[in-house]
Amino acid sequence: MTDKKIVLYDNEEVLAVVPEHCSGPGWTNTPVWVYIVNDLTGAVRTESIQPERQTAAMLTLFDTAVAIQKALKNAVPVSLLMKK
Repeated sequence: MTDKKIVLYDNEEVLAVVPEHCSGPGWTNTPVWVYIVNDLTGAVRTESIQPERQTAAMLTLFDTAVAIQKALKNAVPVSLLMKK
């Protein structure tokens, strides 16, 4: 199968790329999520690239990118608000 090409429309650009290990009972998947933003409207859309459609570079960088993404997520300071 060939690598998936993300189609960008006028005024769009790739905002972020997030690899994900996901699984459930009897299944596992490793998609790459591509977040695309329209620079004029601010609208964001998401596309996924399944493993068989990922580029060689994506496959090579996947596990490292997952580790970095998790570390960045854990580094975000948050405050939890409790409902009254």
